[in-house]
Amino acid sequence: MLPGQISPDGLWVWEGTAWLPTTSADGLWRWDGYRWMPLPGPAGAASPAPSPTTRALLLAGVAVAMVGVLAIAGIAASGRRDGPRAAAAPVGAPSASGVPGFPGAPAGTQVYDVPSRDHTVGHVEYAQTPPVGGDHAPLWLNCGIYDQPVPKENAVHSLEHGVVWVTYDPARVDAQGVDLLRAVVSTHYDGTDQRYVILSPFPGLPAPVVASAWGVQLRLPRATDPRLPAFIDYFRQGPETPEKGGLCSSGAGRPIDGPGSPSGPVTLGPGGRRVRA
Repeated sequence: MLPGQISPDGLWVWEGTAWLPTTSADGLWRWDGYRWMPLPGPAGAASPAPSPTTRALLLAGVAVAMVGVLAIAGIAASGRRDGPRAAAAPVGAPSASGVPGFPGAPAGTQVYDVPSRDHTVGHVEYAQTPPVGGDHAPLWLNCGIYDQPVPKENAVHSLEHGVVWVTYDPARVDAQGVDLLRAVVSTHYDGTDQRYVILSPFPGLPAPVVASAWGVQLRLPRATDPRLPAFIDYFRQGPETPEKGGLCSSGAGRPIDGPGSPSGPVTLGPGGRRVRA
């Protein structure tokens, strides 16, 4: 109930904390839901100016109306979509208060448009290093820790299923840093089977450590950066996931901490999901 609104019977007006009569105490004014109108008086008699209480109610009603108009305008503006953005272009600059489209994500996270996510059996040239999405292999990469580089096309399919892919440049992260990354990743598994986190070396990265999920990426200067676990917590099976709940086991690859790829053939269903027997 907003100040200035009248009751269905037209006898009362809500002033914000209590109901008041729609007719002023002096019997000369009546609130019609939008403004105070003078009531007919004796012939030739002029209606006096509204009382202080009447003027306060009038101003409250006008203020509420203005706030409502501004709020509606703000909602309309926030819902307006920009034109198409260039593929793989960063969507705005991250701010201290959050990341565009992902409030609460770690500062520094970059957001990208992903124009396509079709299956392909060939090599794919990705716009980002490492990739954050795009066309990919029909089979996803098993989640876990790898000590050798992994096929990008399989890893991207895992990103589509809600996986966070943590990569490090072996030329800039020492053995102690690798051990720390392995500890961070293994303690952030989402269960023993569907872990939804991958760690692998990736020579030539733009930063010593890079965390990627579908359409988002965070470049980190060191393995000890506290934003890494925050990124995993936010984007693992996060709001960016195109196929949330897709498998990240029984696929391609053999992580050093298991489970490995299946021994038998894999049957793929809609969306590249493995068909369970």
